[in-house]
Amino acid sequence: MKIWKIIFISLIILAGMVLLLEIFSKIYKCEAIKVGPPSFICFESVLKPKQEKLLNDLRDKRLSGEKISKQEYWEAAKMLIFEVDPEKLGGYLNGIACSNYGYVRNDLPIEAKKFVMRHELEHLLQTGKERNREFSANFVSGKEYPLGLIQTIFFSIKNRVKYHNSSICYILSLWKTFKVYILPF
Repeated sequence: MKIWKIIFISLIILAGMVLLLEIFSKIYKCEAIKVGPPSFICFESVLKPKQEKLLNDLRDKRLSGEKISKQEYWEAAKMLIFEVDPEKLGGYLNGIACSNYGYVRNDLPIEAKKFVMRHELEHLLQTGKERNREFSANFVSGKEYPLGLIQTIFFSIKNRVKYHNSSICYILSLWKTFKVYILPF
C-alpha cells in the first residue's frame, strides 16, 4: 500500500509542476533571446542532379511505405547536411533544415552531431502529414541515435543558459522547448 501512496503523491507533484510551468509561461513576460539570426539566408536552393535524385528517391520510398536503411539515410545526410560554425546558426541552434539542405553546428559531440544530422534530414524528407514535425523528427532520430538525443538535450540545456537574463525565463524556455520537441501534440 505504501508504494501506491508514493506513486500518487509523485503524480500530484508532477501535475502541480506542469500546471505551474503552464501558468508562468502564459503570464510571465521574458525578453526575447538576444542573439543574431542564422548568418546564412535560407533560400530556395538548387540541388545537384545526384542530390535531387537521392532526395526524391528517399521521399518516394517513404511515401510508398518501403523501408529505408540506416545506410541510405547516412549517405543522404553526407550529401545534404553540412557542418557549420555555431555562429552561423545564431549561436543557439543545434541545426536547421532550409529548403533542400540542412546545417548542423560543428561543435556538437559526435553522437549528438549524428542525431542532429538525422533530425535535419528527417525534416527534408517529411511529407507534411506529420502532426508535430519536431516530435516526428526527434522520434525517428532518437530511435537511431539514443545517446545522441541525450547528448543533444544536455548540450542544449548547458548552451542556452547564457541567452536568458533570469532563471525563470531560462526554465520557461526549457519548458517550451520540451513541449515542442518531446510532446507528440
